[in-house]
Amino acid sequence: MYAIKTKNGLLNGFYANDLPTTKRLYFNESNEKLEPKFTMRNMMNCTGGYMMFDKPEEAEHYISYIISEVENSRERYELSLQGSTDKILSIVSKFSIITI
Repeated sequence: MYAIKTKNGLLNGFYANDLPTTKRLYFNESNEKLEPKFTMRNMMNCTGGYMMFDKPEEAEHYISYIISEVENSRERYELSLQGSTDKILSIVSKFSIITI
């Protein structure tokens, strides 16, 4: 069996319909606005279990699916927080597949 390892633990779910923001605000110097701070907390579940795959190719396919969903949501994510799509893709690209 295989699982997807993230920076925060083993992936139990990815929710592309949520937005990469939080209630905390910060001052974005590039556009001189207060904006929500970037987080994927609502988009990724890494607690209470993990997704299992029979083959590593299935896990790789799921990571490709996540990347596709993020790319398809680029406009919506960017409206929520400028630059967030590339941050998400950077995080997802660091996912690894482990044997469990």
